[in-house]
Amino acid sequence: MDASIRETDASGNPGHSALADDLRENTFYTFDAEAANAVCRAIEDLALEEANGSLLAGFQEFAYFDEAHRERYDQLAATIEHVEVLAAGKTPRRTRHLKFTRDATGACREFQLVLYDGHRRQALFVGRQINKTRALDEREILGFYTFSPRLIGRIREDVLNLAGGRCSSLREFMRQRAIDQAAKQLKTEFSRQKEMVDTAVRRLQLDGERYRAGNFASDLEKGLSRLHQWKTRMPEILARAERR
Repeated sequence: MDASIRETDASGNPGHSALADDLRENTFYTFDAEAANAVCRAIEDLALEEANGSLLAGFQEFAYFDEAHRERYDQLAATIEHVEVLAAGKTPRRTRHLKFTRDATGACREFQLVLYDGHRRQALFVGRQINKTRALDEREILGFYTFSPRLIGRIREDVLNLAGGRCSSLREFMRQRAIDQAAKQLKTEFSRQKEMVDTAVRRLQLDGERYRAGNFASDLEKGLSRLHQWKTRMPEILARAERR
């Protein structure tokens, strides 16, 4: 497909393009609308294949839940045990098996998600719209996917609490974003320190009297000191994310 997926960098901004087959679980990417919808459809297909369990979908606004979605979700509701659609705006007409839940506060309006909890397999995609457009095909979504039952359970609880006005943000989403960005920053720091060590070893080999063992030890200590700072930075990063 021509969809666009880009992995976020250490600063949290869109970085290099990523192929769909190379996506990593629990890693944040920016998806265009087509790519985000494709991931959601893949999870819906998994639910149809498993033919059991429950599915929760967040459509931002019920206006986005068109006839094509209605037909697909009627099929899902006839196949698995429980299907719930959550969105802001006017609730569609009810059906026997398909449950609609109105996001009365509108707090979930910027999130798109599909959460499947099957008897044997689980999957989740959750993303936040990061541009201001209301055109469906122009949306940009920052998000990730996971197969972790515990993480999926925490996201489900947060989504329902947010929609019900019992919290002010999707805290687990923010926490995962903070972890992802910190991990990428740490990976960048490790790469920088490896380059520094390689350069120091090269100088030790070639520079003779101008670069002695003491110089090497000093440079190495500087690099280790930078890495040591992460022992305190990571708890602070997570604490800030959980307070949002």
